[in-house]
Amino acid sequence: MKKLYLILLVGALVASCGKENSLNSDYGVEKAPNNLYALTLYNVFTTQTPTSTDTDGPYEMGMKFKSTSDGQITKIRYYKYSGETGTHTGRLWSSTGTQLASVTFSGETSSGWQSATLGTPYSISANTTYVVSVNSVARYGATTNGLASAITNGPLSTIVGSNGVYGTTVGAFPTTSYQNSNYFRDIELNVIGGGGVTSSTTWQNFTLTTQTGI
Repeated sequence: MKKLYLILLVGALVASCGKENSLNSDYGVEKAPNNLYALTLYNVFTTQTPTSTDTDGPYEMGMKFKSTSDGQITKIRYYKYSGETGTHTGRLWSSTGTQLASVTFSGETSSGWQSATLGTPYSISANTTYVVSVNSVARYGATTNGLASAITNGPLSTIVGSNGVYGTTVGAFPTTSYQNSNYFRDIELNVIGGGGVTSSTTWQNFTLTTQTGI
């Protein structure tokens, strides 16, 4: 079986999204001239915002998700409601509660979406469930039944059924669900190719090699 390895060249930078691209039929990767390949960024949530807020806690609050494509998680995000205070740590978990990555937020604004970049991007596998969580301290936003049906953006989608998870021990894997509430915990996923050039597509230089017999 032939397996493709994509090696990101250090220092490769963003080029114009206006370049004409074509499909590399060997690997299914969108390719522009000069060996530039499309790298598309996705979040689960795009325009959604919380419809209510509460002041109990603190909690570890999370969201179950999956991707139809392999990719790398580079950031963890959460929606901060005005009045929330304290230090926040984002965590990525396997579906069974193994912590895979974590990052502490810094330079937060008073409200709105906050993001923190992982020290090392975490590679995820297609069609595998993961959980992202960020702790709350004094206040959090939520939408009851906000995850009762799937929310999909590109390859990313939320998991239907007992989603919107929380726990009363900060830093522990959250497993309790209440009415599929959306607590607005999210990730940023980088996908090579990404199924089409969009406003979030950048071009980066990759070396393509193959190995056989794997």
